Amino acid sequence: MEKALALNLPKPTLRILWVINLFGLGYVLWLFGQALIESPINPDAGYFIPMGERIAAGQVPFRDLLVSHTSILLYIFALISTLFGGHAPYEAYLGVVIAAQFAGSILIFFIAAQIVGGVAVPLFSAVLVLISSYAAEGTAIVLEPFVTLAVLAAVLIWSRSENDGAMKWFLSGALCGVAFVIKQYGLASLAAFTLAGMAHRSSRRTNFLILLLLISGFLTAAFLYFGYFILVKGISLETLLPVLLGAYYERNPEGFLLFFLQYFVMHPFILLVVLLLKEPHIRRDSVFQLLICMLIAFLPVGLVRQYPHYHLLLLPFSALLFLYVLSDMAKIARGRNALLAVTFILLGSLLFYHCSEASSQMRKMSRMQQLAVLEKLSPHLSPGERVLPIADPALYVLGNFRSADDLCFGYNFFEVLRDAELIRCLTQLKGASILIDRKSRYFHLVSRRLKTQGEDLNLLLARLGWRKSTVLPDNYEIWKHP
Repeated sequence: MEKALALNLPKPTLRILWVINLFGLGYVLWLFGQALIESPINPDAGYFIPMGERIAAGQVPFRDLLVSHTSILLYIFALISTLFGGHAPYEAYLGVVIAAQFAGSILIFFIAAQIVGGVAVPLFSAVLVLISSYAAEGTAIVLEPFVTLAVLAAVLIWSRSENDGAMKWFLSGALCGVAFVIKQYGLASLAAFTLAGMAHRSSRRTNFLILLLLISGFLTAAFLYFGYFILVKGISLETLLPVLLGAYYERNPEGFLLFFLQYFVMHPFILLVVLLLKEPHIRRDSVFQLLICMLIAFLPVGLVRQYPHYHLLLLPFSALLFLYVLSDMAKIARGRNALLAVTFILLGSLLFYHCSEASSQMRKMSRMQQLAVLEKLSPHLSPGERVLPIADPALYVLGNFRSADDLCFGYNFFEVLRDAELIRCLTQLKGASILIDRKSRYFHLVSRRLKTQGEDLNLLLARLGWRKSTVLPDNYEIWKHP
């Protein structure tokens, strides 16, 4: 078991910290409770929730439905859908995402307790991450909380292991495999564990065994998931391979391989960091090394794509690394309360301010406002109707619409379709309605991509026999095919 840092805070500082903890915990419970009822339905929800409902209805991913993620979460959503009779309220799905963040904070508490001991500081770390998560789209249907939950479980196993037995490495690799089948970016966690293993071991033989055990655990978890589709559902590896490589997600055949090429080009200093961690005057303990490697491994994800919820991959490891900084500050303070107390107060105040801003932004575009848009559409589009929204995909959830074409468009982002596929799908689409929001970024995205193929969306639809049947306020149009 790793030896905890010597972090003995003075009693006045501890009292201040407990006040911050209790206020912060109550505040974050109130914020997430409010979000459960009021937060707007995010675009990603328009992909994950309907897919889960279609799986619950008997359809099979990769065979009956276009899928661009590895996500096992679709089956969790399918279970929720089944429990509610086929169509669960949005709050049920969002509740699972929020629960994953609270479960992750519990793991952070235990990891932090392993690092610094006590209760107050580990609890502060957990509350810190929860509040930060709220401000980083933690109130949306996204996959990142589940990825970090699997990775944090692996970090906890690492931190509590009394030795470097084979099971520690195998389970760490297996949990990295679970992170991968939740979302492809989970593969970065395997790189982090591998780098951390190399950092505190010098024997080539030991390094090779660590690598072998990590990969064995990873492949075991991945095979249990994808083997189900290959062996039970009869789906070919050729069909699964583009998803595994992220080819749909990146809109090119190299897909995920290209992403990892960018990953290592952007981070040429990764190996340098590993070498530095081997230096006696820098090295702390194996958990510190792992957290550094984890932060470095996930950092390019946020740099390659600037989505706020990608920060959810970084927050837990940043907060845990802060404990080492705090330990150094405590040594510098040498019994002076003021420095530590002011640090806690300033950090807590800053996070509360960010949460208040995020809450204010959420109220500007609440779920009630989205429902007001649906009221304008409901006389023209019915629940269960097949619709292609060139608009916010959240409309799939709001209107309970079906995909226009499960295998061509699926419940998917237009970004995953190559330009030629987009035109082909529009060409063969029949018996559905096309909903266009000319103010949305999705309309501008499709229009821009069609122009690269020498096409105009309006002219293409008219040439294919589609007719604009309805023009609604706020730039909404409904097109139908005779």
